[in-house]
Parts: sequence; structure tokens; C-alpha cells
Amino acid sequence: MKINDVGGHENEAGTEIAPGQAAAAAGGLPALVLDARPIFARGESPCSKVDEAVASLAPGQSFVLLAPKEPKPLFDKLGALGFSYHSEAAPDGGWRVEFTPGATPTSSAASGLGRCSCH
Repeated sequence: MKINDVGGHENEAGTEIAPGQAAAAAGGLPALVLDARPIFARGESPCSKVDEAVASLAPGQSFVLLAPKEPKPLFDKLGALGFSYHSEAAPDGGWRVEFTPGATPTSSAASGLGRCSCH
């Protein structure tokens, strides 16, 4: 893990994660936390970072996304991959969404998997 240019940390794949990762409920694995707020602040899309983060998850590991707005398109995209989610507004006006593996994949969202849908 290394510190990145916006004060967060990166894993070996270069995916930004928040300092002090949350503990995942399944198996005691720490959840991978992606703070997308600096990415949005730079006017960039976090899609590739989200995809990298999800691809790097260990079996049973959760993924937490911190974003300036509720990432509703990701609910369907990651639902198609078998993730359920819990979304809550943060005191700073942003959003914290935890995606947990183990849900039944949703077939209705499978057609959107190839597109970036996290703007």
C-alpha cells in the first residue's frame, strides 16, 4: 500500500483506498474502500478505478465507495455481478455505499456490464 497524491492510499493495483479500511462482515476481511471524491473533483470519471477495485476483491470481500453523489447506476451494474448494497448519505453531503457480495445476480442489469455507468 502506498500514499497517493491526494492523501489517500493505493493498493498494489493503484486503486485509491481510504485510510483505515472498514472491516467486512464476511470472513473478517477488510472492505476495500475507494474514495472517488478526489477523482470527481478533478473532473475525471471513476469508472476504471471502480472496475479495478471490484476486480481485485478477494472472495467474500466487500467494497465501499465514497462519492459526492449517490452512484445509482452502480447498483444495477454491481447487482448483476451478485452484490447487494447499502447506501447512506454522509454528514458532508456525500455518499457512502457498501457493496457486499453474495446476492443473487440480477439478470436485468447484465446488459449494462460493458458500459461505464458510474458517472
